[in-house]
Amino acid sequence: MPKSFRLKLSLLALAGAACTGAQALEPEPGVVSTELLKSTTAWDGLPIVYPAGPAQLSAQRINLAAGARTGWHEAAVPAVIYVLEGGVEFRRRDGQRLQVQAGHAVAVPARELHDARPTDGKPAQMLIIYVGAEGQKTGVALPEFEGGGATRIGN
Repeated sequence: MPKSFRLKLSLLALAGAACTGAQALEPEPGVVSTELLKSTTAWDGLPIVYPAGPAQLSAQRINLAAGARTGWHEAAVPAVIYVLEGGVEFRRRDGQRLQVQAGHAVAVPARELHDARPTDGKPAQMLIIYVGAEGQKTGVALPEFEGGGATRIGN
């Protein structure tokens, strides 16, 4: 069998195996994969828009004491928030609200003024994953329009 034919046959077999493997990917026994979020829009229906520039992912854990709130702020880049403990109410300046309980995720759009607070008078904990660009800030604190100070979320 000519060497070039064997090489082509090997590449064809490898490509076929790769395609089959990609389609038949099964988790190992004892591993459970649960999709938490898949969306083209944020929780309020706004489209998710990625920033220009070299990609940079960052993650931050936020602990909210009972009765605390983040203060009005904007995410400068799209983010995914996963509630680790408790419940969190997100609200926009126009009054739109969303409550998210532990074990659930929500997409947050860039440049949309919002506030978050724990629900039920109990503390809450969130994991925020920012999808940004290298050197770009992830959050912008804004002056309060309800009184009080603003809290900085992100870097």
